[in-house]
Amino acid sequence: MSGAATLIKHDLKITPWQVAALVATASGFNPFTSYVSNQIGRRHTMILASAFFLVGQLLMGLAPYYSTLLSGRLIASFGVSFTFMIVPIYAAEISPASSRGFLASFPEFFINVGVTLGYASNMVFSKLPLHLGWRLMLGVGAIPSVFLAVGFLFLPESPYWLVMKNRDDEARQVLRNISASEAEAASRLVDLQAAAGNGPRNDVVQVPTSGCCNLLKEFIPRPTRSVCHIFIAAVGLNFFQQATGIDAVVLYAPRILKKAGIKKGLRKPIITLVVGVVKTVFSVFPAFGLDRIGRRSFLLASIGGMFVSLVSLGLGLTMLDRTADRPVWAQVLCMITLAVYVASYSIGMGPITWLYTTEIVLYSLHVQGAGMGMLVNRVTSGSSY
Repeated sequence: MSGAATLIKHDLKITPWQVAALVATASGFNPFTSYVSNQIGRRHTMILASAFFLVGQLLMGLAPYYSTLLSGRLIASFGVSFTFMIVPIYAAEISPASSRGFLASFPEFFINVGVTLGYASNMVFSKLPLHLGWRLMLGVGAIPSVFLAVGFLFLPESPYWLVMKNRDDEARQVLRNISASEAEAASRLVDLQAAAGNGPRNDVVQVPTSGCCNLLKEFIPRPTRSVCHIFIAAVGLNFFQQATGIDAVVLYAPRILKKAGIKKGLRKPIITLVVGVVKTVFSVFPAFGLDRIGRRSFLLASIGGMFVSLVSLGLGLTMLDRTADRPVWAQVLCMITLAVYVASYSIGMGPITWLYTTEIVLYSLHVQGAGMGMLVNRVTSGSSY
């Protein structure tokens, strides 16, 4: 959408407000995500998300009018809502604690791969005729959705969801396949049974997982001190992840570069692609360090880098806006700080937000807690446009 937005504006003769509505629609939150996931399972929820992606992307790619384009974007947003919430939960529930940081950080890595491929498609398809270029930029997104659906057909269901549905034998078999030993599988099964309220232990907080209002019942009217801390940490982290403006920066990167005076030829798409590559490369570092160094250190480094780079970017853009000769050093500063910003986000705020939310919320409130965090996340993301 970052490269398609400008082309759509010129081709369909729409206003900047309509462009903003089109971009922000992808941040829509599906209030039924938690309920659907608990009813049909993590695996089938992701297959359903793939269907939304497929229909939405095809509709956008074939859209003759703005209303059709916006409808396709809205349908695809349901896929976004399902995916953003379920993938981190699935990764956390199927991963052993010793390697959860490594495995659960990979969704962010592949989000960055997707962003980079999106920038690459912008560079390739922008050479085509106006009416065809932006449609291919959006329509080509239907291809990965097919691979996603087929891939999930071969993956096991979440063992926690199976235990929650009293399908312990199936959960035991899944745990045997993903655990290092029979003893580890048995131990994990006992923990999952206790969290779901099916085990022998009575010291675990147990909350029914069916229905959409159980999380609110836990928080209202008199939440415990520990539940308040969980709420503040999970929801607060999701808020600040998007309040820093990462989605706006990624989607409006071409406009930021245009504001910096970079307009000629392929220079802008190439620089944008480099930004995507930097974002992807730096998202690998948390995967190999989270389980050894810890979540907090990466978060602090990430927030510090984002703060410095945003202040520097604002300084560079202000200097370019107020000087007629547009100094080269200010243009270089904008490009460097843009890359530093996305790199800083990728080492902490990006992957750790999803991982931390799934780890800090009780197992019995996994989906509902992630749903509340995702609601705040998506609303904040939409408001940033």
